[in-house]
Amino acid sequence: MKILFNVYAFVLASIAIYCAILMTEPGQTLNVPRDWVLNYYRYMEVFWLAQALALVGLWIANTKGKFWKPVWMYLATAGVAFTFWAQSYAMPAAFPTEQFTADFYSVEEADKVIPDEDSRVYVTHINGETRIFPRYHLQVPHVAGWKSEGTEYAVTYCGLSNLPMVVETDYGLGESDFQVLGQTHNNLIFKDVNNGTAIQQITMQSEFTDHSTTVHPNTQMVWSQAKEMYRCHGICLRYGASSRRSYPWSI
Repeated sequence: MKILFNVYAFVLASIAIYCAILMTEPGQTLNVPRDWVLNYYRYMEVFWLAQALALVGLWIANTKGKFWKPVWMYLATAGVAFTFWAQSYAMPAAFPTEQFTADFYSVEEADKVIPDEDSRVYVTHINGETRIFPRYHLQVPHVAGWKSEGTEYAVTYCGLSNLPMVVETDYGLGESDFQVLGQTHNNLIFKDVNNGTAIQQITMQSEFTDHSTTVHPNTQMVWSQAKEMYRCHGICLRYGASSRRSYPWSI
């Protein structure tokens, strides 16, 4: 019986670890199928319930058979709980989006911190406002948002495909909250935690509904060109450090 118990525990641990890998950076390295990622996210509560019930079964079996010491059962429970956290929160924790928290500065301020070795920027011009997004900044949050004339916008960026997309964040389901879900097929997938759907960055279409975002054009250029062409507008997002405030550097 102890052998069966150990096999049961091993299978439960393997499933929990694999699900964590599926929904985090290692899964992208292993090139897991895109549909697996989307379906697991869509039915995550069902998978969690199944694993939780399996864990309860493990506890019941151990209570009757006394196969493991309590400390090992507590560690096993903590391990499964950690995989649940990793599946849902590891990617947003590693890449916290700035849909609602992006800071914008003048061209003069941004000129002090944008590095010469990575000076590529993406320029948007909407409602007469020009905003400039340095690539080196977008590599970490992947989303930076702002509001103009009552409409909320965001630039999304995928480092693998080097693709920026500028969109209106309300795509028919109400206010969205884009967070990083993962990357498959060399492109980013966001989860909209407000509306319970996922969005492929290259299409900016909802995977679980028939809604799609309104996409606006952007222009890629180097910072030296952008700051001369758009100096009069003087709105720029930066991600770095200054003498007044400190910001984490992108990776």
